[in-house]
Amino acid sequence: MSRAAFASGALLLAGALAFVQGCVASPEPPTCAAGESLVPVGAADSDEATEACAPPACGTASWPATDAASPIYVAPWGGAAGPGTAEAPFSIVQRALGAAGPGDTVLVADGDYAWDLLATPSDGSGVTISGRCAELVRVTPRDPLAPSLWVQGATLDVRGVTFLGGHGVQVMRSADCTTNAALSLRDSVIEGAFDVGLQAISGSAVDLTDVTIRGTRLADGGTAVVAVRANTGA
Repeated sequence: MSRAAFASGALLLAGALAFVQGCVASPEPPTCAAGESLVPVGAADSDEATEACAPPACGTASWPATDAASPIYVAPWGGAAGPGTAEAPFSIVQRALGAAGPGDTVLVADGDYAWDLLATPSDGSGVTISGRCAELVRVTPRDPLAPSLWVQGATLDVRGVTFLGGHGVQVMRSADCTTNAALSLRDSVIEGAFDVGLQAISGSAVDLTDVTIRGTRLADGGTAVVAVRANTGA
């Protein structure tokens, strides 16, 4: 075989390999069951949405429906600095919570959010956080020893979110013990928490509607697990 023919064959082989690799690197969309729909989802800090199958009750929109005049948007394909519009959403739920004021609504697209949530009297009180679908909106704490959601002296309304791992959901008075806390949690899941799924400490009120708590597990040195614990004064 001549050198030119060998070089030409090598180029063709390299092109074929590149084509095969390109095909392997682009997975096919998942095949959904009857009634399910492909929806945009993503992981934290991803550049763009991917697709996953959603139960029929989730619908097909990127964000949940709302009557809020100027909602703040969150999606995994957004940016840390926002500004929180549908075109440029926040990528971190806590950043959106900090940018919201009393009466504001934060809309969260499907995806995984590795950032624990803390609501205080000065940061996130009076805010509604609405996930599009609890099955596909998952919040995990950065610190595995921290709560996934910590309501400390704030009033918060959360719906359509799954809180994974950490020390679950905790509701308590403000750090200076001057302001009580209140959490309304609806259509949500608390899963895989250590020791206690949801804990209401003195000076707090919790309203649960259609909430599932499952998979609560022992932390190192723990002796028992509890789905819900309400301390005296809660």
